[in-house]
Amino acid sequence: MKLMLLIALFFLQNSYAFERYFYQSSQGQHIIVTYPESGKWVLEEFLVKPGKLQEKIVSKFFSSEKNLLKHKDSFYKKTNFQKDIRTHYFNSSEVTNSSIWKVTEHWDLNWEKKYSQWVDSEFDKNFFVKYNVATDCADVAFALRWIFSRINGLPAANTLAGSHIIFSHESLKKEWQSLPTHTEWHKDLRFLAGLNYLLSNAFTGTLNIDGYPIEITTDAFNVGTIHLLGGHTQIISKIDTSGDTAPIWKLSSTVPMKVRVLFEELMLDQTPTAQAYGGLFHMRWPSKESGTWKLIAKEKMPYYSIEQYGSDFIGNSGSFTLAIIDRLNIPFNPKAVIKNAATTLVEMIKSRVDIVRDGHKYCSAADCREGSFNYEEYSTPTRDGRIKNQFSTIDDLIAKFTSMDPNLASFWTQFQKTTMILIEGASKSLAAYRMIFERKLASYHPDDSINERWALDRNASFSAFNKKMNRIISKREGLVLSGKACVNNQSCAQGSQLWEEHNTYVFDQELRDSGYATFFYLKKMYGDSTLKSYLSEELIKTLYSIPKMISEPTVSLIKRRGMHHVDMFHLGLISKRLIEINFDTYIIDNTIINLAMNSKIYSGLGSYVLLDDTHQQVISLKNSKVTLIDAVDGVEFDSVRVQDNVNRINWLGDSVFGVSDCQSNMTDPNQTVKCSLMLYKVAQKKITQLMVLNDIDPFSVLNFTQNYKMSGFHQGVFVDLTSNQSIYISNGNIHQIPLADEEYQLNYSAVSATNKTFHILEFRSKVNNKISK
Repeated sequence: MKLMLLIALFFLQNSYAFERYFYQSSQGQHIIVTYPESGKWVLEEFLVKPGKLQEKIVSKFFSSEKNLLKHKDSFYKKTNFQKDIRTHYFNSSEVTNSSIWKVTEHWDLNWEKKYSQWVDSEFDKNFFVKYNVATDCADVAFALRWIFSRINGLPAANTLAGSHIIFSHESLKKEWQSLPTHTEWHKDLRFLAGLNYLLSNAFTGTLNIDGYPIEITTDAFNVGTIHLLGGHTQIISKIDTSGDTAPIWKLSSTVPMKVRVLFEELMLDQTPTAQAYGGLFHMRWPSKESGTWKLIAKEKMPYYSIEQYGSDFIGNSGSFTLAIIDRLNIPFNPKAVIKNAATTLVEMIKSRVDIVRDGHKYCSAADCREGSFNYEEYSTPTRDGRIKNQFSTIDDLIAKFTSMDPNLASFWTQFQKTTMILIEGASKSLAAYRMIFERKLASYHPDDSINERWALDRNASFSAFNKKMNRIISKREGLVLSGKACVNNQSCAQGSQLWEEHNTYVFDQELRDSGYATFFYLKKMYGDSTLKSYLSEELIKTLYSIPKMISEPTVSLIKRRGMHHVDMFHLGLISKRLIEINFDTYIIDNTIINLAMNSKIYSGLGSYVLLDDTHQQVISLKNSKVTLIDAVDGVEFDSVRVQDNVNRINWLGDSVFGVSDCQSNMTDPNQTVKCSLMLYKVAQKKITQLMVLNDIDPFSVLNFTQNYKMSGFHQGVFVDLTSNQSIYISNGNIHQIPLADEEYQLNYSAVSATNKTFHILEFRSKVNNKISK
């Protein structure tokens, strides 16, 4: 039926990141719910007809919130939103004086203890396969509670997504009345119908409503405890106090909803989940008041506490999990923890095999383009990210456990080298797969070949990288072109709707994280000639421009594409810069980071930096101080004080750099304003001043590698108009010669004098003894 009067509402509920929209049609009340779950973004639509329980009529998954909102705005573009909600539509049951099962008990601490014992003895990763129950992420928590309640005659009640009606053991759809019951829950068709309905109409957001945070004590934290991590739900499935293995284990499902073996992992959480997004939970107890089932207030439940969110909870342990282990006084063996974590990691990689195969088989005959339902179903960006993060988590744990067992690092290194994983006929070490996932060489796109999905060889690695880059760049370019109207347009200021629609920050971040870094890794691994045989000249040119790409839609298209010339990297810009120094070391914003170790090396670089990637050194200008920093471990080698008004720093080649008080916003080459320049050389981890130049022209810095008429100038050239002298740097030496009368023209290019990766300086041209831009 066609929609008639359309009304809707948007709001946040219970501090959780989900949204609800309402509209009315001739069919009844429609409720749209959007939320994150297990690395996906979900849109569901429910229809509530008069006198009926809600029905889910739409369920879609998206790889990002942006894609979800784009779909919603397009699909519901003619929908008018309004605040009116017809609450009389919302019933907790279609049948009165009936129930799914009879209640003979009530929840108390004794039953909570029995529930924990039941989960400990009956629940394992094959539990839902054994009983043919389909689950997604949050369903595990709901299903266990309902099954135990059904077995023991306890009440069960949970909040439905959309309507937020309490659905209980006394809630029935009319068609369930004719379904036969049985003494065993897994043969009770009425119960299974009610259970499946609940699991289809609840999610992590309603779990956050139905649960409550607990104190971290041996009485409260037990097997069966829910760990809600924003959009992902896990169940504490084992607490081992023997000291022979990892102490705390968890089981979880994922989206989409289907019968599956659950994923088992040990608890390794480094930080607590914010209170608004979950934490360690128990379920609230149902209570019948005036004939209606409700949930007891969170604050009135046993062991209610928000201590886990406190800033002092972690204390000296440095880890959320270690703080819990310490509080519960659980003995553990650090090597056993690392070994279990490493074994879990291997299983994470192996479990990807079937998903990749299924996706390849299905997408060979179906549409799996990005944005399609099939793409969201079979792509693996979130899973691949978890594999990458698991390596980093183990590294962090080893750093924390070193004092307890100094041999852990060598054990972990050896484990990675010697653990071989056979995938699609190719045997690779765990260390090799670490490189594949950390460098994002493996494709997550279901349209790509199986070899490309695993980066099984050099050809597959380059092919997958080529496809991924072209996809991202193509989408980015479309957004850049669609935002042309924003150039120099104040209506597109940051935070405006137009700015949100046309900025390219998401694409730029992906290009820097999985494009630029991977490009230079491949370049260093295989060399320029191999690189050029696999990647087009146009793509290589674009990849070199990634650090200069600007996300802001208000700047020129040249700057958005990164095709402009820059003479420094200013780290205080809105569009974040990611700069690679070597295989693993990057500058992100104002911090040197080792991505392989997922750790910060050095922070507070200042506004301007130079990069010497050959020697893996950073030269930082901050607060009138130039500092030479080791990019590998953040050690400060040397530093020198400079005058207060120094505001820029330039690389001149052959370990020579200059700092000056020249204003970076000067545009008129005929101005008579002069500035000062101090020249320094870096050698053997020391900074040595070479000379000070005063009253020099601010536009005279030249840096080039290509040949031109005035031969012999190889690195940097300055023109001192006061003394009519040309000062240039060659092979680390400073030379001064009179200005020649002949004309010379330099190619305006951004090629580094020493082929260093990021030393991109401005070129200037001198024609008829005048300095021109």
